[in-house]
Amino acid sequence: MHIVRFLGGSRSLLYCGLIICISGVMVFLLSGKTGSGVVSAQTSAATESVAATFQANPATLGAIPDGPDTCNGPGPARNVTFTVSGLTGPPTNVSVTVTLNPPHTWVGDLDAILIAPDGSTFHYLFTFTGGTPTGGSDGSSAGGPYIFNDAASGNWWSAAAAVPDDPDSSVIPAGSYRTSDINGNLTLMNPKFAAIPTSNGTWTLRFLDFCLGDTGSVSSASLTLATAANPQTHTVGDFDGDGSTDFTVVRNTGGGINGQVTWFVNKHADGGQSSRQWGLASDTFLANDFDGDGLADYGVWRQGIQSTFYIIQSQTNTIRVQDWGISNDDPSVVGDYDNDGKADFAVYRPGTTPGAQSFWYWKPSASSAQFNVVAWGLTDDTPAPGDYDGDHKMDFAVQRANGGNSDFYRRYSSGIADTVTTLGHSTDYNVPGDYDGDGKTDLCVVGITGSPSLLQWTYRPSGGGADVVDTWGFDTDYPAPGDYNGDGKADYAVWRPGALSTFWVMRPVTRQIESRQWGLIDDVPVQYTYAH
Repeated sequence: MHIVRFLGGSRSLLYCGLIICISGVMVFLLSGKTGSGVVSAQTSAATESVAATFQANPATLGAIPDGPDTCNGPGPARNVTFTVSGLTGPPTNVSVTVTLNPPHTWVGDLDAILIAPDGSTFHYLFTFTGGTPTGGSDGSSAGGPYIFNDAASGNWWSAAAAVPDDPDSSVIPAGSYRTSDINGNLTLMNPKFAAIPTSNGTWTLRFLDFCLGDTGSVSSASLTLATAANPQTHTVGDFDGDGSTDFTVVRNTGGGINGQVTWFVNKHADGGQSSRQWGLASDTFLANDFDGDGLADYGVWRQGIQSTFYIIQSQTNTIRVQDWGISNDDPSVVGDYDNDGKADFAVYRPGTTPGAQSFWYWKPSASSAQFNVVAWGLTDDTPAPGDYDGDHKMDFAVQRANGGNSDFYRRYSSGIADTVTTLGHSTDYNVPGDYDGDGKTDLCVVGITGSPSLLQWTYRPSGGGADVVDTWGFDTDYPAPGDYNGDGKADYAVWRPGALSTFWVMRPVTRQIESRQWGLIDDVPVQYTYAH
């Protein structure tokens, strides 16, 4: 997108002044269509699971109340609780560890039940151990520590039956056991909890004693839950890994069209500042996570007959060089196309003649030879990539002028093409991002409205509903979208050059405002790369 097709006359005059000072940077801005489709985050799901162990709340440990002398029902419950947080989705694996000290005599009187946070999903670890049709049960004692999970090989009933019914010496051996039902059949715990909405909340391990005379105490317990690996949220422009976009500008410190560029980063969380020389003024600047460590890397793409990516990988502080693309390609479509948690090298290549086919070329981050080509878009289209279906893979999308309107054509990573969506005007920028926090990219455009000329942001929620429209910034500002507070939602953001250059950020819907003074008048905000 040529910069002057969006901006008003005052902005054009401003650039005339800027080109004199940093013409190399302006070559990059004016000649390249810049913008990554995901302005707030790139997500990926790793293949392994995420597991966490939660200790019992200490105040809930203690003696198990004795049952009634009639032995026809349970006594009061001992509810041992676990406060679970920080997980996403239902558990894929559940494991309970428990120790009873002093041991509970006559285990056949005792039930142990694990209850999910929803209060209605539960599973017996054991119940009526060694029970018979005549009402008898096993007289062994339960001590531990015992581990109950679906991978265990031990049989609880068999272990209880193997020791004598002597409360002084008949403790069931410590070890790992499968759970069992009232008839001694082995059961599976994981499927029972697989459909709960979330693993987070208060889990309860309930002990019930059914007959007077035999007691014991729960002295320790823990609950281990594994969930499918959380999609790692890699926020574009996040150099310190706190989940929020940092305030970053680049400056032509070397002078001239190919002068040395210095990056200046102002950390969102604590205001910490850092700088690094990397790239030339004629490069395209990228702040994606190429090595999968959750931190933005310093990246540039240098165009030529053979264009090249130059990346400083934050994980190892090493330089990675990748030849990819040719002159006039657009490298700002970099993103995670294969869901491995790393930004892949990618370029968008517009058609060479009016109405000709455009192509997307992307190279998996882990492959030295493999690459993929997707035909999508026409010569005068502008790319607008993002994860529109929430599968943690970048999709292919373009913005196309249709008279005075703007149409979007999307092709998902699955190969399915979406219906045409009309949003905004043909002169609008597109700045797709997850503005509503549902894990899917929303279409968003930024145009000029009113007098004086202001920036109007309009996004369409991916889950449906009315377009959300806000006015934020002047037409002389640089759009610099990102997730500046780390809440998983893209923000409206601009960088305003001047004697006191400043980032101005507004949260959609809440209209909460944040500002950060940073940069000099001739700098360029790196997040401007992600506006088309």
